[in-house]
Amino acid sequence: MTPNSKSKVFKWAETRKQQVQPNTPSWKILSDATIHNVTRFVLLLKRSIPANKMNPLFNGASRAKFAYSNDSSLFELGCYVYFRIDLWHVENKFDESREKVLKPCLDEFIKVFEDVLGFCYGNDILQSRFNFYGKLNREKHGELIDFFLAQLMIQTRNNVLPEVHAYDEYPIAKTEDYTEAFFLKIGLEDFRKVILPAILQNVKNIYESKQSS
Repeated sequence: MTPNSKSKVFKWAETRKQQVQPNTPSWKILSDATIHNVTRFVLLLKRSIPANKMNPLFNGASRAKFAYSNDSSLFELGCYVYFRIDLWHVENKFDESREKVLKPCLDEFIKVFEDVLGFCYGNDILQSRFNFYGKLNREKHGELIDFFLAQLMIQTRNNVLPEVHAYDEYPIAKTEDYTEAFFLKIGLEDFRKVILPAILQNVKNIYESKQSS
């Protein structure tokens, strides 16, 4: 069931999952599946809302759902996801496939979100995130990636367009709504534990199917 979401890409992804043809290129299958899985974050936020409206956490969880169920937030999350996919290619020595498979996926990711959000600098943001997350990973500060992802997501609250940031100017984002931020972080943690492994497994499955065919 489609939630009450402000995301146009969520609705786009719901229709795309039913349109895979037998001769669809591998990169297109991976692209559509990845964008679809990114939009599942909307459902994770909905799931985190306490069932009892008398629960003092109910309002904060509800605010998190509506504040981050938008296309700017999903674009920010997608940048992180594609960084992890790119890192998977590096770690598993699929360097050639980074160009043949990953590049068209990135091109479509940028196009889909630029069309919906009406901006033209999506690739600049994507490269900025790749460079920053990659730097943290190389310097053995991978745990900080999760922290900065949450900070960057807070910047997109209520569909505020993402930007290129000077990451050394901490804090990037401030919020006085700590309950809302708490549920955002729960949603991101669930995403990393449940959906991200499925996304990376999709990547692996694509290459295994190509080798066996």
